[in-house]
Amino acid sequence: MAEVLYAGSFFDEMAQVETKRVRDNIMDATDLLAVIPEMGSTNLPASIVEKYGGDVRKLVVPPFLVLYKLLEDDRILVIGVMHNRAAY
Repeated sequence: MAEVLYAGSFFDEMAQVETKRVRDNIMDATDLLAVIPEMGSTNLPASIVEKYGGDVRKLVVPPFLVLYKLLEDDRILVIGVMHNRAAY
C-alpha cells in the first residue's frame, strides 16, 4: 500500500471547494490512491503541464481535478486541486 502525502498547496486550494460533499469526494478519491496509485490519467491539458510538469496525473472529481505525482518508495504526493474549467 502506497503512502499518500499532501502538499500545503493542496489544502490551500481545497478552500475553493464550497460543498462538504465534494470535499469528501475529493478526500475519498485521494484515499484510493494508496491502493490504486496509477488510477489517475496522464492525459493532461497544457496548462497543467506548464504549471506542474509532465509527470503529473489527474483524478476527475467533478467539477474538480485532483493533481498528484507518483514518487519513489511507494509514495504519492497530492499537489493540488483545480476547477475543471480552469484547465485548458
